Amino acid sequence: PDKQRLPPKPAPHNLLFSGDAVGWMPRLASQGVRPAPDESQATPSQPAEQAPPVSKYIIFTGAGSFWGFIGLLMAFGHSILAMSGEESLAQVNREIEYPKHKNLVRAGLVIFAYSLLFTSLVSFFAYAIIPDSARPRYLDNLISGIAMNLVGPMPLKLLFQTFIVVVGFLMLAGAVNTAIIGSNGVLNRVSEDGVLAAWFRAPHRRYGTSYRIINLIVLLQIVTILGSRGNVYTLGEAYAFGVVWSFAMKGMSVLALRFKDPTPREWKVPFNIRLGRKEIPIGLGAITAVLILTAGINLITKQAATVSGLIFTSGLFTLFTISERLSRGERVTTGLDEFQIIPKDTIDLNTLQVRPGPVLV
Repeated sequence: PDKQRLPPKPAPHNLLFSGDAVGWMPRLASQGVRPAPDESQATPSQPAEQAPPVSKYIIFTGAGSFWGFIGLLMAFGHSILAMSGEESLAQVNREIEYPKHKNLVRAGLVIFAYSLLFTSLVSFFAYAIIPDSARPRYLDNLISGIAMNLVGPMPLKLLFQTFIVVVGFLMLAGAVNTAIIGSNGVLNRVSEDGVLAAWFRAPHRRYGTSYRIINLIVLLQIVTILGSRGNVYTLGEAYAFGVVWSFAMKGMSVLALRFKDPTPREWKVPFNIRLGRKEIPIGLGAITAVLILTAGINLITKQAATVSGLIFTSGLFTLFTISERLSRGERVTTGLDEFQIIPKDTIDLNTLQVRPGPVLV
């Protein structure tokens, strides 16, 4: 009914997926995901003959618990991007003050609480405030729809709308800056490993930064925006591909490191079982398994993310392979790298291989 302002309970017969949410799933697994009946595609305030031609899908209620688990993974895969702010901790961890671990936990809890409350409350407010007939116009910008459907004079609504645009611009500007910082660190390490030529790491004469890598990153960002024609959906899907698989790869890397380097650690993921001399990381293994399953489901359900992500990954792999072969003859190994983690409690002159009387910065 038109007065209904609360979403239905999350029962299997109430779950309705759009075509963008299921991707190739109906073709690959038609026994679990099937098109919804025509009556479920029409909203209460919009007759069926006037409903937009958007494909809707449901999970077959008699498909079994396995497809219910697949549905949960699909939903989790689409919602995990709300926690993408956790990835920023890897970029800013150097600037976090001591005690670093405690402050990292605090920052992670703040991001978790903000993402959980903000993402869920915006959806609930949009369902409760925006009329059913007007809501389809704001599906890509629910906050704007909430602002324009509040009770109040129109000038105040437009002022609130302007405030939302400015805040969104500032948030995205911070995200662009974080992307530059993270990409700069990764490409510097790639250059030190000989994949990119050492020419890219030449420091700026005044600021001492790797300005060539930074300029390259900014140029690639501009090319990405122009290549996608500013399509926010395409950019978001490509970002989703990178974030989910980045989480999965990091989980596998840390899991492999726990077996290859069993030295004692000050901090590690809990729930570990020791069998003789071996320690089985149950908690870390469970997290990695969930991330891998989610990334695999996203390959099937996110068509734009899979296609754009594979194209972008293949392009970078090709460029890095060509660059590594071209710079192979220029690479000269001379002792330690410019930046290297030394697993020792104390640092002395012999460890750093420097002359007596240096200045430690």
